[in-house]
Amino acid sequence: MKKFFMVFIVFILFGYSNNLTSHSESTEIKWTEDELRFLDEHKIVKIGIDPKFVPFEFVEKDGSHKGISAEYLEIISKKTGITFELMQNLTWPEAYDKALNGEIDVLPGISKTEERKKYFLFSDPYYFFKRVIVINSSNKSIKDISDLENMTVSVQRNSSHHSYLLDFENINLSLYDSVEVALTNVANGKEVAFVGNLATTNYLIRSNGLTNLKFISFEEEKQQSIHIAVRKDWPELVSIVNKVLNTVEEEEKIAISNKWIGLENHTDYSEIIKIIAIITSILLVIFCVSIYWIVILKKEIRKRIVIQKDLERAKKEAEIANSIKSSFMARMSHEIRTPLNAIIGMAYLLKKTNLTVTQFMYIEKLTQASNNMLSIINDILDYSKIEAGKVEIENVSFSLDQVIQDVVSIALYKISEQGIDFKLKKTLKFQTGSLVIQKEFNKFY
Repeated sequence: MKKFFMVFIVFILFGYSNNLTSHSESTEIKWTEDELRFLDEHKIVKIGIDPKFVPFEFVEKDGSHKGISAEYLEIISKKTGITFELMQNLTWPEAYDKALNGEIDVLPGISKTEERKKYFLFSDPYYFFKRVIVINSSNKSIKDISDLENMTVSVQRNSSHHSYLLDFENINLSLYDSVEVALTNVANGKEVAFVGNLATTNYLIRSNGLTNLKFISFEEEKQQSIHIAVRKDWPELVSIVNKVLNTVEEEEKIAISNKWIGLENHTDYSEIIKIIAIITSILLVIFCVSIYWIVILKKEIRKRIVIQKDLERAKKEAEIANSIKSSFMARMSHEIRTPLNAIIGMAYLLKKTNLTVTQFMYIEKLTQASNNMLSIINDILDYSKIEAGKVEIENVSFSLDQVIQDVVSIALYKISEQGIDFKLKKTLKFQTGSLVIQKEFNKFY
């Protein structure tokens, strides 16, 4: 019984706290009598939306209202008790026309223009967006709104951008009921440009995979605002909406924005990316070419090092071989000179004996040939000195006649063997005063 009583007390206290919370929520806004009367008389308010105004407002597959405007309407509904009833299966132009005719009470996601102020009352702005031009990425000629003069620009019918472009007399308009269709036609080249808000166009471009589009920002200092538009004869509702909007904390506004808009601003980096890509490609090519030539040069250096080592080894072997050759030649010269000196010596001794004229002549030729042979050996030694860099050049006078006779004497026995008559002719010229005497000497062998 005691436990039951305690549970009962807790239940009463919990209900009382809920009543206090509900009361505090309803009493935190001070309503006027006209506003309270309006809230009592209008429990249901008909609304019309743009079903494809993503992410501000759109219709889900189940027919429910979603987006930023739906979030704010839910806050208003909780704090006022008003039920906002969505008029189903309407395009934006149809919803806008019905609002003009009074069949729809509220347009929750709309921009304020001078034209619209004739037909609606507007709440304070609850969200801001930027207006942008959307063009094909390959288009380099359009950089500002002034570049659209004398062109046809696509825009959503009855949107704030439609009203904005009407002020430009030199811009022709191509009106669309769907932003998605307009963006698709810009992507495939059927339209030159589209003017809309950044958040919606960015969302639709990403969701439809239209990768060949880019944004052009203009009028950076201006921001477009989103309002709740109310029929002209309901000023009390505008006042009620403004009071509720003033109670929304900044943190709650940021949370709503972050929930529906992942990218508030979008800058076109395509040109920068293209330049970086070109520079990167050039650097990559230079790097690859450098690596290629470094590899080639390293191979060439290794090859030349091997060649250099081979040359040094060959040079050493040649020097050794040359040294051996020089040593051999010097030794052989000395070895040959010894028997030659013996021959010359014996010829000299033989000349001192009793010889016939013919024998004496033969001994002379033998001596001469031996001396010539000795001269040749001495020349070989001179060649060895030349290779060693030790040769000494001498100026020695000689008799050309004697040289010729020596050569003939050496080769005479070969001439005799062939049975050839050989004659050495010598002519001498003498000049006595003006008289020139020429005398010939002939020697037969």
